[in-house]
Amino acid sequence: MDRQACFRENLRFLRQRRKLTQEALSGTLGISRVKLKAIETGQTMTISLTDAVAIAQYFKLPIDVLLSRRLAKLGELEIRVIEADYKPLAN
Repeated sequence: MDRQACFRENLRFLRQRRKLTQEALSGTLGISRVKLKAIETGQTMTISLTDAVAIAQYFKLPIDVLLSRRLAKLGELEIRVIEADYKPLAN
């Protein structure tokens, strides 16, 4: 699976895992719902670094995990361990 597809799949999975609508998540992230939908569905081939970092920070997951691991295939405990190990980027 390519990295963009992995990111899209993980974004949708994580949003649904937290029982968030696209509207609610986009408002929290400060992006439009249309843009979030385009990212989730692959209608856009580019995701800005700013958006990717905001998504990673919101879900408390490293960007490399969002790009390379299919989180839906992991158990809840494994995801919680990854979240617990998350270290946010220093400003």
